[in-house]
Amino acid sequence: MAEGYGYKRALVLTALDAGYFNNEYVYIMADPNANGFFVPLPGGGSRGIWVDPNTPGDGRDHEALQAFLQVMAVSSEIERSS
Repeated sequence: MAEGYGYKRALVLTALDAGYFNNEYVYIMADPNANGFFVPLPGGGSRGIWVDPNTPGDGRDHEALQAFLQVMAVSSEIERSS
């Protein structure tokens, strides 16, 4: 699921609103090309996956961040130091 458009954020907030973020559920997001919980931006830089990409935003970035703290991300990206 590509994250540039906020799909993962929308999924997490929908599950949160429906009451599915509790000790009964585990959320694992596997994306081999992802960079963990950050989305690359055109021209460089990145933004947190929990930040609303829309303008104006929905004001739920803090709720999304708290929900993403309960999500496990699996990626094949490895940070390399020089």
